[in-house]
Amino acid sequence: MQKRILGYVLLVVGLTGMAVAGYLFAVGTGGRGHLIEVCSYMIMGAVCFFAGVNYVYAGANKFT
Repeated sequence: MQKRILGYVLLVVGLTGMAVAGYLFAVGTGGRGHLIEVCSYMIMGAVCFFAGVNYVYAGANKFT
């Protein structure tokens, strides 16, 4: 799979994960379990997002 395509897929997955975390934070009931769930979605979303940005940037710098 090409790096740019994988990068765009990771970007979408990361943005979706961060959006889900924001939604759960807004409508959640609170509590420790809820906070751990929101933090895990946010961290995994951010990791996927920044990895996707890196792949897109690396794929764009390569001349083929």
